[in-house]
Order: sequence, then structure tokens, then C-alpha cells
Amino acid sequence: MFESFYGFSGPPFQLNPDPSFYFGSRGHSSAHRYLRFGVFQGEGFIVVTGDIGAGKTTLVRALLAELDSTQVTAAQLVSTQLEANDLLRAVATAFGVYARGDTKAELLGSLEAFFISLAMENRRALLVVDEAQNLEARAIEELRMLSNFQLGSKALLQSFLVGQPELRQMLRSPIMEQLRQRVIASCHLGPMDQDETRGYVEHRLRCVGWKGNPGFEQRAYDSIYHWTGGVPRRINLLCNRLLLGAFLESSHTINADHVDSAAREIRGEIGGTFDAPEASVAPPVRWSPAPPPPGPGSVLVAPLDGGPDPGSRATLAPVHPAAVRTDAAPVMAAPEPEPGLPESRPAPPAPGAPGPLVCIAGTNSSLIKLAPLMRVFKKRHDLPGAMLVDAGVDRDKLGVPAPWKEMGITEPELTLKVGPGSANSRAADVMKRLEPVIDEYRPSAILIEGDGNEALSAALVASRKGIPVVHLEAGLRSLDRTRPGEINRLLLDQVADVLYTSDPGAILNLSGEGIPGERIHCLGNLWSDALVYLKPSALDPLITMAEAGVDGSMVNLRQYGLVILRGQTESKQQDQLRSMLSVLRKVNKALLPLLWVDDAAVSANVEALGLDTSVQQATAARIKEPAHLALLGLLAKASCVFTDSGEVQDQTTAIGVPCLTLLSESDRPVTLDRGTNTLVGTSIKLIMRELAVILDTGGKRGQAPEFWDAKTAERIADHLAQWLGLPGAAPEVEPDAPTLVPASGGHVVGAA
Repeated sequence: MFESFYGFSGPPFQLNPDPSFYFGSRGHSSAHRYLRFGVFQGEGFIVVTGDIGAGKTTLVRALLAELDSTQVTAAQLVSTQLEANDLLRAVATAFGVYARGDTKAELLGSLEAFFISLAMENRRALLVVDEAQNLEARAIEELRMLSNFQLGSKALLQSFLVGQPELRQMLRSPIMEQLRQRVIASCHLGPMDQDETRGYVEHRLRCVGWKGNPGFEQRAYDSIYHWTGGVPRRINLLCNRLLLGAFLESSHTINADHVDSAAREIRGEIGGTFDAPEASVAPPVRWSPAPPPPGPGSVLVAPLDGGPDPGSRATLAPVHPAAVRTDAAPVMAAPEPEPGLPESRPAPPAPGAPGPLVCIAGTNSSLIKLAPLMRVFKKRHDLPGAMLVDAGVDRDKLGVPAPWKEMGITEPELTLKVGPGSANSRAADVMKRLEPVIDEYRPSAILIEGDGNEALSAALVASRKGIPVVHLEAGLRSLDRTRPGEINRLLLDQVADVLYTSDPGAILNLSGEGIPGERIHCLGNLWSDALVYLKPSALDPLITMAEAGVDGSMVNLRQYGLVILRGQTESKQQDQLRSMLSVLRKVNKALLPLLWVDDAAVSANVEALGLDTSVQQATAARIKEPAHLALLGLLAKASCVFTDSGEVQDQTTAIGVPCLTLLSESDRPVTLDRGTNTLVGTSIKLIMRELAVILDTGGKRGQAPEFWDAKTAERIADHLAQWLGLPGAAPEVEPDAPTLVPASGGHVVGAA
């Protein structure tokens, strides 16, 4: 009907899932990469969850369409309201397996014989179970039993479990422990944001030959998002009706009135589905103009002090370190003297001797995570000496306590004493002060931790002087270039010669960006090393609360939540910050007293935006950010932690405390799938639901991800010794140290 009127080759908004219309939003793209990693493993279970209409089936079908049918035989179950024996028959039917007899033993025998025949042809079986939340527990157990089929050490069947959020709740129950241990990848699809909603609409239109007819006014896109909340199926339903209505009016332009009329019409027919939804992220501002999306070949570029102003655009082809300017004039009350090396400093290496491993730390967190490496390096005889360089702002001027004493290491051998000022001026200061260090000490390698401006500046200086760069915590991506640090991460990983990742998901990010596998090594998370060392010395939270004037009676009962925000540092984030404070106020009032841990940069932004009263209403008390031993004590006794920080997500997973992340995405997916972290955005319904589970059962405790075993520093030292190949005596190996062997793709893994 309207297809021929507008010159379309077919219907653009059909409700049936069609992988040819797959749209890679940030959430869907992240899930797609993680699922590809799971499929690559070729075993176990992969779990995909999302609300009704979130695009789960389309995502899975798009992934299946990429698989080589000569290597993978896939089958799909759609009806899952089956008993255990019926499920086995349905699996056999889906694969086209004829079962001799009706007994369970005969069914299992026929399926195993089929799977073995595939394996003999170098093929494997993949089963997709849709609407898996409808499965009975016994039926899920039968699926687990099918995953036991092996030929030698090779698994014969891999399964996708696709379902609504209730599926995750099912899998968390105690009786599902054995199956949970076989889940190698999982993801949850949330709604799209306002810009992605526009991109989704235009993508589907272009798939059927749209050339701008009909045209959409900007306010029409805003209204589509308002009515659908960014849920793909709702968008399809609304836009299909919208195009029909515009066709009946012979209209070639669609405006907000058209959208509102179509949405109210649908709401009158089917009821609450089209009530204006509560988004799972910050609620949309009606009719506020959105910034234009980047055009072809354009990317949003974040300056060194954070993300771009709304709507700012620049073209990079491709992103390259030279594109980042660090020569902005410093903002200072008085000019600093020219930087020079301090008189009291370690002696440089003798001529011909290898230079030290220079470890760069720009923040307290970096110092804490580098401490395990420094302790291990000091004991090694097959590595050159190690030198810790503090590249952060002068602590004497900031009054910030240094953490090296509690970490069991000496003070940094060199402190750059970077001056205060803008982020750009500090970055330039690091480069000026670090250059003479590199010239004098001729490092064997520069080790960079984190994604701060100091880290990027150090990497650029080292790279230009031909010094090998090693990036710790490589491959972390939020897929949002407006987030602080995202551009720095991309550039650091391109500059680095060796990249150490903390989880397999980061490997996919790096591989997708064209970084060769031989440069990438998954060795674990240094937070696990640091926290194992610190935990016995953690300060009793009663002491911390007493010093802050807070009632400590809630400690022994674990009846408080911690709020630790690190990313809300800029005025342009005020809408997101207000949304966070709004939901926290409801939590604090209704369910759980919340303690706000002050972050200096966030607190400055709160004050500048006039939100101090909102913070007071959202929390029971504010605690000036303590030293890490005190913070660790507070974390260990909390019922849960509310955060927007990837580092906090890592820490809560490492110590086993439930974490609710107030964002719509996480750059630490392993903390979601294996750890204690749950994405809740600012949806009060989702937060209340998750918090109720936490208070009732203790919540999601998770398990330590692979290589989060407090031996990450040892593995890094072993790999560096092999990679550098410097002469020297081999170190003594502790009896319980893992034997390291190179795995495919260049990763280093510990033998069982």
C-alpha cells in the first residue's frame, strides 16, 4: 500500500524479526561482539535476555546468519512450554533426528549419535531456545545434560538461551548452580537512547530504498522516542501505523502531530503498551532538539578534558594519536618554573645496561593497582629494575593522601609534581616533565595503567621516542565516545606495543579495531591482586562512620548502601545526574539508607549545579572520600553499591558485593556476566526489583572471572621477561605459581 507510494522495495517496519534489518545500536553491538566470542568458544551456554520487543531474536538471527553452515548446524526451538521429555523430542525434531522408540534413553542415544556424526565431519551443533523463560526447571536440566555430550575433549552441542528478564532470575536460583557454571557469555538488551532511535528508524527505511520521501521533522523523531521509549518492536508498530496514516493523507512530510495521532490511535486499540513509557535511562525531554548525528566518516571527538559539547563534530580518518592536541596554554595564577629532574633521584643505568621498567601512575587508583606489580618486579632477577613515576597533580598542593604506604611499597622513585589547571595544561605538563626522564633512564618499556590524560600523554612521549609501550587494562570500551576516557582508551591501545586485558570481552574489542592478536594477552585484573593484599588491613567501617559523625548501628546488620559516583564531573551531565539523584532519593526514603562517598570532582560539579540539597535528600549521610583501606571496609559491609564507575564495578566483583550500575551500558561486561554487577540505569522499577532481591537473598554474588586470582602481577612479570628477552638469572618460582603456556591468538593462560 504505502510502499509503492513512497517508492519502497518492501515494508520497512514489519514486526517479524528479520536479520537483514539488524541495527547495531551501542547495546546491540556490544552484545553482538560478546556473543561472537561465545560462539567462538564452541561450548556451554550463551544467555541473551531483554524486555519484550528489545530485539533479542533479531540479534540472534543476525549472528546465526554470519555462521558458516559448513561448520555449524543450527536448530531453533520457539515453543518452550514443554515438559522435560517433550523437550528432548522437540530438540530431536528441530535437528531433523529420527528417534527410534519413545524412551528417554533412546532419544538421548539418537541425539548423541547425530552430534557425533557432525563432529566427525568437523561440524558442530548449535541449539537456539527462544522464550526460554517459559522452560520448567527439569527441562533446563535436560538441556544441561545434553551439554555433557563430548567427543574426546570437544563439546558436541552449544546452546543459546534467549528470553525475557525472568530468565536471569531463574538462572540465579540455587538449583541452577551447575548450569550457571557452564554459561560462557551472556548479555542483556535494554532500550535505545534518543539518537539511536532516530538512527534505527532511518536505518530500516534505507533498507527498503528510502531516499528522503517521506521526510521526517526533528520533532517527529523526538516524539517517536517519547512514545516508544526506544524499544524496537514499539518503534516498528508505531512507524508502520505512522506511514500508513501519512499515506492516507498523501503527505510527504511527517511531523510530531502525525506521530502523536498514530500513537494515541494505537493506545486506544491495545491499551497500556503505548502509555508514555518510563525509560530505563534519563527520561527524555519532550521536544528538546537533539544534536545532529555524525555524518559519514565523522566521529564525536572528546577533548582531553572530557566529551565534546553537544553537537560538536570533527572528522578523523582514522583516529590517530597525532589528532590529540596537548599544547593548550596552561591556566595558572603564576608561571611554573621549567621542569627538571629532582636532585635526589635514582642513578641512571650504566652504559649498555637495560633501562628500567617505568610504571606511570596518574591517580590514586593507578598507584594502588601498580603496587602488586612493583612488589613482584622487585623480586625478579630476569627483569630490569622497576621505577614508579607519579604523574598526577602535586599531592602536596591537593592535600590528597598518598596510598603507597598502605600498599606495602616505597614512595615513587620520581614524582613529576604536575601543576594544577585545565586537563589540557596538565597533559602538556606531563609530556614536558616526562621527556627528560625518558632521555636519562632509557626505559626498557613504559607501563601505562588506566585511561587518564596523564596515561595518554606518557604513551605519546614514549612512542615518539621509540620506547615500547605496555598498556594495562587494555580493550575496555563503553561504546560511548562522549564518556570521559573513551577516546584516550582507543588511542592508548593503538599506540601500545603490548596490551594486557582483564577479560576476554576486551580481546574482541581490540580485534575488531584491527589490533593483531599477537599483541593482546588476557592475564587478569590487578584489582584482584591489590584487594587480596589490602583486605586483611581494611579499616572497620564503624571507625570511618564515627569519624564522619554517621550512625554506625547499621554496619553489623549490613543495612546500608554506598553511593560512589566518579563520572558525573561536567555541567553537561546535569540531566543524568539529576535522574540518578531522583531514583536514589526514592531508594533512600523507601528501602535502604544510603551513604554518599564524596568524590572531589563530582562534588565540585554538584556544588556548581546547585544540587547539594538534592544530594542531602538522596542520602542518609555524606562521607568525605576516605583512604582506600577505609573505603574497602565500607564496601565489604555494604548491602550493595550504586555507581557509575567501571573501577568500582571491578572492586565489587573482586570482593563479592552486589553492585547496581546507574548507566545503560558498562565497559566491564565481565562484571555483569560473571561478577556481582547489574545494569539498572535510572529505572526506579528495575532498581527496586533488584534491590528487593538483594535485601531478601543477599543478591548477586557472582564468581571470580577467569584469572582474577590475585596472580595477575606474576603473569605480567612472566610475560614481560619472555617478551623483553633480557639476559639475567631466572627467578625462583614459588611452588604454587602457575605454569604459563601461550594459547592461540597470543593470549597467555595459566595451566590448571
